[in-house]
Amino acid sequence: EREREREREREWTRERERQEQQQKQQLEQQERQQEQRLLGSSDWVSDQVAIEGCVVTADDFPCDFGASAAKGRRCTWLSESTGMQIESQYYIDVRDAQFILKTDGTAFPVEIPVSSIEDIYTIDDGEACFPQQILGSLTPEEKARLFLIEYIADSSQTPASVYLLEASRSSLGDLLEYLRELTAL
Repeated sequence: EREREREREREWTRERERQEQQQKQQLEQQERQQEQRLLGSSDWVSDQVAIEGCVVTADDFPCDFGASAAKGRRCTWLSESTGMQIESQYYIDVRDAQFILKTDGTAFPVEIPVSSIEDIYTIDDGEACFPQQILGSLTPEEKARLFLIEYIADSSQTPASVYLLEASRSSLGDLLEYLRELTAL
């Protein structure tokens, strides 16, 4: 009797592990599909762009990401006070070195000069970087895609911040690298 019970426990454990593996594979596949939808065409918007006397070419940035960032990438903007999620789109204007955030139905985008970005935080920097209203509204998978841009507002010279969700963890890494390279120019 004990042997049968142990065998059932082993079968149950194997089944649970198999289901967890399937769920992980499904999530990875969904993330890849979502990222492919957001990337669209991989054509570079321009072969080269002049920035303060430097010439930036398509080879300087991840090609697919650079093209999609120039055309606009879907993201989710999170309200700092309520955690409410707002479907949005960001663009990176390489020529003017700007991160531009637009929400559907909003006439005025948030334009953040890359040079005014003070810091960018992800969940890897610790949950203390993010308000509880935001963290409490997110799943663990969404937390992995969460990032915070702290910058100095152009007109008022006051600190400002924006909380966003990127499409996937890998595209968040691409964005951070892209902005790092852009600020190095």
